[in-house]
Amino acid sequence: EACMWSELVNHNTLESRIWPRAAAVAERLWSPKETRNVADLYRRITTLPSRLEAMGASRQRSNQMVLLQRIACGDHLLASAFSQIGTMFTPLGLRQRNTPPKYTTLTPLTNFPDALQPDPQAPRIFAVLLSKALRGDTQAKTKAKHLLTSWSRAAATLYQSSGETGACSSLHALSTLIESCYQVARAAIAALGFVGKETQNGAAKAASA
Repeated sequence: EACMWSELVNHNTLESRIWPRAAAVAERLWSPKETRNVADLYRRITTLPSRLEAMGASRQRSNQMVLLQRIACGDHLLASAFSQIGTMFTPLGLRQRNTPPKYTTLTPLTNFPDALQPDPQAPRIFAVLLSKALRGDTQAKTKAKHLLTSWSRAAATLYQSSGETGACSSLHALSTLIESCYQVARAAIAALGFVGKETQNGAAKAASA
């Protein structure tokens, strides 16, 4: 059994706040204390949304797209960009949301943070790729660049659409920040081509920033 505070959820966000966290709780409580392979846990939990949907037990991802379509005012391309950018972020917890301006039980849960999924997979994938690239894996380096490029393109779509909807206008600064981080990270990954532990460590720190 696990508790889920319900003050800041509705029918579109409920399942994304329960899963996959409930599965992680079950993993910890039902497993021997020696079972501590976090990488294997993430590997199995990653498939959980698809499995739940196949059983008709969840509409987590479709509910997310409903929210994103509303934010994008029905623009499918823009909703896709929101979805891509959303893989980089996780929603704030109760403590952060209860700081001014406060969320209340009457606050409409229709903003971009409400559509985000807890503990997204993409940052973990990027961290693994970067770690492999530091060890000289050229394929991982290429994949990391592709992932950065997809985020940059999504940010560009959002930036170009700024001002067309209220939600896009509020995320104009976010798209600019994403593009700046992309340029720094891409330059850092490019620096991994140089030989030398000191250079690689500096590149890793820049990419993490």
